[in-house]
Amino acid sequence: EAATDLASAKEHAKQARQQLEDQARLNVNRSEATSQKEDIQSARLSETLKVIAKAEAATDLASAKEHAKQARQQLEDQARLNVNRSEATSQKEDIQSARLSETLKVIAKAEAATDLA
Repeated sequence: EAATDLASAKEHAKQARQQLEDQARLNVNRSEATSQKEDIQSARLSETLKVIAKAEAATDLASAKEHAKQARQQLEDQARLNVNRSEATSQKEDIQSARLSETLKVIAKAEAATDLA
């Protein structure tokens, strides 16, 4: 009986050791699988962040282009307004000069008529 009990105990110990080794391998495999899964998730996240960064850069560029376009349009509009003002001022000055010239002619005629009288 003692020999049988010893053989039985050895068999149980052997099975327990085998189960522990199997469990340890399973844990290692799970750990490696989890690590690989985390690596894949990290790589996906990194790629997603790169895509987002590119999209943000493109959006920033488009926004900057739009702002530059608007600023250019405003400057062109201001330049046209300045030209129009300058032309209007020039025309106003031409009209004033013509009026002054006519006034001077009238004064000269009046002076000539006064001199004759």
